[in-house]
Amino acid sequence: MAARAGIGRLALGLVLFAVFGNPALLALPLVLLMAASHPSTRNEILLLTVCGGFGIWWLLSTGPLPDQTLRAASLIGAGAFAIGSFVSRWSTTHRSLLAVALATVTVAMGYVALKLSWTDTRWLVEHEISGLLSARIWMTPSGQEVSPVLTSTMLSQPPLASVPRIIADYFPAIIALQMIAGFALVNSLYHRVSRKPSGRPLARLRDFSFSEQLGWAAVIPLVVLLIPKLSAVKLAASNVLLVAGALYALRGAAVVSFLMSAAGAGFIVYALIWVALLFMLPVMVAGAVMLGIVDSGVNLRNRWAKAAANR
Repeated sequence: MAARAGIGRLALGLVLFAVFGNPALLALPLVLLMAASHPSTRNEILLLTVCGGFGIWWLLSTGPLPDQTLRAASLIGAGAFAIGSFVSRWSTTHRSLLAVALATVTVAMGYVALKLSWTDTRWLVEHEISGLLSARIWMTPSGQEVSPVLTSTMLSQPPLASVPRIIADYFPAIIALQMIAGFALVNSLYHRVSRKPSGRPLARLRDFSFSEQLGWAAVIPLVVLLIPKLSAVKLAASNVLLVAGALYALRGAAVVSFLMSAAGAGFIVYALIWVALLFMLPVMVAGAVMLGIVDSGVNLRNRWAKAAANR
């Protein structure tokens, strides 16, 4: 996954995740990793105590079905990631994917065993997001509050009207991507704090890769989406495809990072890429996905490294 970032970048990543994600997805795997690593220093014990207290409070909190689904998935995923860190030498990426896959299968089996309805969960997510948007205080440029009627009208217009539905449709993929990002940050923090860390540390972004077998996670959902008779599972296929697409986009970004590192790119080049990303996000993401797919087939970085060595 990402490079073993400096402390500044790691801190920024943790802050951004805490703001835009669920902090519990960081606390749970970190607690399990730290607890199994025989903490002895003051920093280790303090981190374990704080994260453990927060994690236990979050797990024992009440909430609707989507919240309980998230708690179950995060606990199973955290356990799987921690076990994988102690019994294997797999990369952070592969441990994360295994943990997410195990959590997904286990939660799905739980839904079947308890006769729960995913349709109900999806409706609750959409209803909750709609409520959050409606509760926002909308202000005019002059600082005056917008009337409730006008607020309701604004929320019923695109693109705001489609936000709750999109989040509800892709709720599993959003959780999965948060878990994968959380595992990457946790693994980096864990290897910095623990005196006796287990498992492989987080790799650099330019080294990010995964098994070519993951391609089936993109091919099979695409086939499902193209067959009309499989409409009942199209939403599930779309979620799998979104996760696979995000991973291929990250792989494409790794190829670009490799090229920039090999060329000795400076701050100006990185700044231009960030500007292009802000103004051409769909194009940049699509390009990264395509580059990631090509790299998974022909291993561009390995070819370039060999060519450079043979010069």
